[in-house]
Amino acid sequence: MFITVSDDGITFDKTWLLLHIDRKSDGGVYKFGGPQYFRTVIVGEHLWIVYSITKEKIGLTKVPVEALK
Repeated sequence: MFITVSDDGITFDKTWLLLHIDRKSDGGVYKFGGPQYFRTVIVGEHLWIVYSITKEKIGLTKVPVEALK
């Protein structure tokens, strides 16, 4: 899972790897190993990211907004 940000909304020039998951799925259709189907919300000083992991688990990552500057 990567996050890419921009200071001006045009040039996205800062990228961070937030999470790497190499998980085996149960073999279902299009069930790949990494995070998918992201939803985000900012609460206070943190960006919360919710996602699916191989369509079998739900993940949640909290990122301080200050760290993205």
